[in-house]
Amino acid sequence: MACSKYDYELGYEDNRFEFVVSQRFHCPICFLVLKDPVMCKNEHYYCSSCMKKHLENSSFCPTCLEYLSVDTLRPAPRIVNDYISELNIHCDFYPRGCLEMVQVENLKRHVASCGFSPVQCSNDGCNVLVNASDKLHHETEVCDFRNLKCHDCGQVKHEVKEMKDQIKNEMKGMKEGMKEMIDQVLVHQDQMQDKISKEVKEEVKNQMKNEMKGMIENEMKGMKNEMKNEMKGMKEEIKGEMKEIVMNAVRDCNGGNKSSGTGKEKFNTKITSDMLFRCKRKYLCSWRRTQAGWEMAEE
Repeated sequence: MACSKYDYELGYEDNRFEFVVSQRFHCPICFLVLKDPVMCKNEHYYCSSCMKKHLENSSFCPTCLEYLSVDTLRPAPRIVNDYISELNIHCDFYPRGCLEMVQVENLKRHVASCGFSPVQCSNDGCNVLVNASDKLHHETEVCDFRNLKCHDCGQVKHEVKEMKDQIKNEMKGMKEGMKEMIDQVLVHQDQMQDKISKEVKEEVKNQMKNEMKGMIENEMKGMKNEMKNEMKGMKEEIKGEMKEIVMNAVRDCNGGNKSSGTGKEKFNTKITSDMLFRCKRKYLCSWRRTQAGWEMAEE
């Protein structure tokens, strides 16, 4: 039988024989009992398939290393073939249940008609391998894809037609319902997009308004502080200048009072008082009279 890891047919396995076979009748290449034996000129025996496969890569006998080719191969002696042909061997389908044991020379004829040979079910859709003797029973009684005889086909066909029509109507209703649902979803989606766009626009508008308001407030605050600082500087500058002017005027008045009489003193006093009042009113500074003369009073 052929071995799965080889792409050619090997010899017979030892456990298939009724009795142990001598090692002299084993192939030196596959180590199994000889099948269709051939030999080299030095009478070293091999399975025909094993030796032909060997000669694809070599031109020498594996045992004696003599030159060898397919043309120089010779059949094994008749006594060897007769010995192997008369050995009792199990059927090729022994693993599938065949218990027949036949002579090697009758093995091919038995295998061809063995009821345990695997065959495929002929029913459409079924790929099961069954024994040849069980094929009919499987195809007519067991197979899930077998053809069944109908005893009331008219009624069954009518019921099947009604079921098909019912399913068709239900499918039509489902399609219409799905279409309506899809339309509603699309409308709702458009509405949501419009709403989201309006909300986004309003949010952006408010954000820009707040940013502009903040910028204007900061700008006005800066301008106000700047104007305040400028006014304070101008006030201090004017105040300093007026202080110097008034001080000079007071100094002149005090000098005049010491050397002049009463009438002139009153006149100077009046002028000086009027002058100080106007200065106080305009430049927010006060003056007081002392024994030494007029002095600026800090407010």
